[in-house]
Amino acid sequence: MADVNQYRASIETLLKQYAELGTSATDSTGVEPQLIFDRERDHYLLNYVGWQQEQYICGPAIQFDIKNGKVWFQYNATELDVIDELIAMGVAKQDIIIGFHPPYWRTSMV
Repeated sequence: MADVNQYRASIETLLKQYAELGTSATDSTGVEPQLIFDRERDHYLLNYVGWQQEQYICGPAIQFDIKNGKVWFQYNATELDVIDELIAMGVAKQDIIIGFHPPYWRTSMV
């Protein structure tokens, strides 16, 4: 059985680590990372917002949800291998769903 509390903690830890990496670049770019955690509904998002020269930036980088004891990887605008990191943190591989893949593809990957 999935330990949803442990999954929540792993997702939050992972997103906080990536936000810290983005924070070091904030001074030079003006774009800041924002962590958005809705623990009641189990939505977890790393978002970036700010100005880079004369262009306004606002958008998600990584998003997770937890539904029915499963971690749904909903969005990834990075080249980071977040799935392997979550597995290393104790999230069971069979409890990770790639939400941005179509349902027929998800079932063929298991």
